[in-house]
Amino acid sequence: MKLFEKATKGTEIEFINEDGKKERALIDSINDKTFTIKVLRNSASQGWYNKEIEFYLSGKKKHHRYTHGNAIKLVCDWNKF
Repeated sequence: MKLFEKATKGTEIEFINEDGKKERALIDSINDKTFTIKVLRNSASQGWYNKEIEFYLSGKKKHHRYTHGNAIKLVCDWNKF
């Protein structure tokens, strides 16, 4: 089942981040199999940067070695406002 197949660019989702905590982000791009979000991260070597995270439309992370968890749910479609 593809939980996120009705999502569009600009839809807010909730996912599990690298620390195991819930985090929210907007969908940046979507195609027939996957969607991508961008989140703001900070590191000592890079400073602040945008990190792209890709998920399947089912909500599972794109690769098992990624340190973030799966997408959990659709929160809000900001395109309707």
